[in-house]
Amino acid sequence: MKRIVILGSTGSIGQSTLKVIEHHHDRFQIVGLAAGRNVSLLEEQCRRHPEAQFTLGSEEGQAAILKSNGSLAGRNRGCGPAAVLDLIEATRPDLVLNAFVGFAGLKPAHYCLEKGINVALANKEAIVAGGQLLQTAARTSGAAVIPVDSEHVAVSQCLIGRPIEQVRRICLTASGGALRDRPLEELETAGVEDVLSHPTWNMGSKITVDSATMLNKGLEVIEARWLFDLPL
Repeated sequence: MKRIVILGSTGSIGQSTLKVIEHHHDRFQIVGLAAGRNVSLLEEQCRRHPEAQFTLGSEEGQAAILKSNGSLAGRNRGCGPAAVLDLIEATRPDLVLNAFVGFAGLKPAHYCLEKGINVALANKEAIVAGGQLLQTAARTSGAAVIPVDSEHVAVSQCLIGRPIEQVRRICLTASGGALRDRPLEELETAGVEDVLSHPTWNMGSKITVDSATMLNKGLEVIEARWLFDLPL
């Protein structure tokens, strides 16, 4: 039975992971859940996983969830970044799924790898900002960094059973975002509405702009460099 902590349990990746795990009760056990401010959804997740301890991102949220359901009081590990590390230490999981958003995912990822805990990483910013730190910690402890994010999952599956020394190059695909079909001469006059009009996804303004300008693909190249230990 593999013991799992999910960081970012109320986000889309966290919710999808829980759905998969709930179909395999004989193989996985949720022992920890960490969320930001979605009190009602976290409370529901705690009910479905009675052995899970939890943290929330704000004092306000903590008060609300404890007030609405006193039976959760003994499972509360506090709030904030230090509480997330305490949750990991207290539950001693076999695997931590890191689906936090932004730079907040770096410290818990590094902490896990230093402790020898495998990290399933869906937090791109952590590997972009601290790839060398994470891989050094992983090599020292023997823990694994397992990609969960889009193209990098496919790359890791292609590499199963193949020594990295045999790899000449990795090609990352790119849809091009909202501006992909625009002639080059029109790019200088593209406005905000043009850039935010993604043909497929509703991802929020920041990621949509990064997609349209291809900056996001540059971040994914950095991510691949550290995940697969290949030069840029």
